This record gives sequence, C-alpha cells and structure tokens, in this order.
Amino acid sequence: MAVDEAQAPPDLEVMATGDLLGESPQWLPAEGRLARIDMGPGVLHVLDPQTGIQESLEFGPPIGFVMPRQGGGFVVGLGLTIVLIDADGSRRTLVDLTGSRDAERFNDAVCDAAGRLWVGTLSSTRTQGAAALFMVTPAGDCTEVLSGLTISNGMDFLDGDLLHAGYDGFV
Repeated sequence: MAVDEAQAPPDLEVMATGDLLGESPQWLPAEGRLARIDMGPGVLHVLDPQTGIQESLEFGPPIGFVMPRQGGGFVVGLGLTIVLIDADGSRRTLVDLTGSRDAERFNDAVCDAAGRLWVGTLSSTRTQGAAALFMVTPAGDCTEVLSGLTISNGMDFLDGDLLHAGYDGFV
C-alpha cells in the first residue's frame, strides 16, 4: 500500500520508556527535551533525546498531568492538588481540592492563551457525575466550569479560544 506523502506523518521515533503508564508528553522547545509522566508510580521524567540523559522527579501516585511553565519548571496534578515546580526544583501548592470532591484526582489539562489552566478530574470507579472541569488562574483562583462528568479526558484549544474536550459519562 502506497503512502500519500501529503498525508504521511512527520519523522517519528518510538521510544521504549519502561513506563507502567506513560502519559502527558510535553515537548520543551527551549531545552530540546521531552517531559512526560509515568502515572503508575507517580514519576515525572524529563528526557534529552540527543544525549539520552533522563532526569526523574518522584511524587508517588496519583499523578495526572504535567505542563511546562513559561518561566521554567512545571505545573503538576497530584491527586486533587495542583503543584508548581519552579526551575530550581522548589515546590508550592497552587490549588488543593482534596476532600472537597467525589472525584479521585486531576486528569488531563491544557493552558489557554491567557495562561489559565483548564483541568479535568476523574472517578476511577466511573461514578456518574463525580468529575468536573475547572479553570485555574495563574493566581490560583479555581472555578468549576462544567460538572456532571465521569472522566474528563483529552483537551486542546482550537484557534486559541475554543476548547475541545472529551468527556466520558456526561450526566
């Protein structure tokens, strides 16, 4: 079967990472490195594909997402807590919803052009209506924008201002 060159994907490289459940890959163009999480053990990995050197930060489960920060460092979803990791490795809590929700953890996240984090939660027991979508400002103000979900999964912005998101079990 011939492949239409216009439809062919760009050069691809498949990596055998050894992750239990690798998720949330984020390319860091300024550094030429790839960040990702291994959800099973709750580890953030940052790989330099040129040298093969990988740095790892262990948090423990559950870890749901990683996003690069504009000034360096990361935003990480740990359970129902959103943690800022500065470029020097220091950590501080931005949002903590622990104990206030039926959902078990944050899942996928995406940033909009204004720097707001849009993050969903999930119920691993698939409890109908336990999950939601939240908007978090850089100052840490957290607003629930959509409730009645079971799993908020997969988000991105189209043309900078239209959020496309996948939801399992919308009630």
